Formats: sequence, structure tokens, C-alpha cells
Amino acid sequence: MRKLLAPTTILAVATLLAGVCFPARVVSAPLPAGAAKADPATEAKRLEGSYTVVALVVNGKPDKEGDEVKSVTIKDGTITISAKGDEKASFTVDPSKTPAEIDILLPGKNDDKVLGIYQTKESDKGFELTIAFSKSANGKGERPKDFKGEGGKAAVLKLLREKK
Repeated sequence: MRKLLAPTTILAVATLLAGVCFPARVVSAPLPAGAAKADPATEAKRLEGSYTVVALVVNGKPDKEGDEVKSVTIKDGTITISAKGDEKASFTVDPSKTPAEIDILLPGKNDDKVLGIYQTKESDKGFELTIAFSKSANGKGERPKDFKGEGGKAAVLKLLREKK
């Protein structure tokens, strides 16, 4: 008659095999499609970094104002746009929505907010962040439904955080 392995031995072997077959890796990357969404604080942290402007689309067409922006930095719940000077705004995200939502709170404007949506993607160039937003800054406009930037009140900002 064969002797069975003790439960602790089975657990130790399973753990060892899992480590060999599926080695643990720690990476900071966007969530894969269909994965559970992060909480807002974790998601805001994931967006942190220094970005270059890839494109600005207004009324469905490329806009030259995007060329004037030197960089966009996201850190500690603040977006800083560096062009002729630095403009800062705070923001909140709601990654539980589809598409994920972003509200940009403009300083000194009676708590006006810009309603937006965003999406992220890892590419061979780096981490891509696309934000579509309503140009009306009173928080009473409609949140965009897509990333086309069409219509008189919608714009799309495409950003890239390059791989190191």
C-alpha cells in the first residue's frame, strides 16, 4: 500500500512548482483589458510621471497648440502643464467607470472643473495616456463619450511617458 504525502508536504511542493513555472515578477504597468479596476488613489499614482504631448485634437482635427506644450507632469494629484509658464490643476479619477473618468479642478476659478475620460495603454514607446475632455470649464458640460475630440466642446490630449 502506498503512503500519502502529508498536507504540508503537498503545499510545499505546490509552492515550489508555482515558483519555478510561474516566477514572480513585480512590474508597474497598466492593467490589462478586463482586469479589475484599481481604486482612485492607486490609479492616480499609476498615472504619475513626466509626459510629452503626442497630439492635441480639437473638433476632430490636430491642433497646433499642443506643439507649444513642453511637458505634462502628473504627481501627487496635480497635473502641471509646462508651456510658456507652468499651469497647475488638481484632478480626481474614477477608474470604476467605463471609460474611466477624470475631473480636472482648475485653481482660482471658483472650483470649476473640466469633465473628462481617459484611457491608458502600454506600447513599445512607453506608457500612453489619452484624455478626452469638455472644453467648457464649469463642470456643467457633458463628459465626452469617446476619444475622437469631435464637436465644438470636446478635445483630446494624447500623452506619452517614454520607457526608461
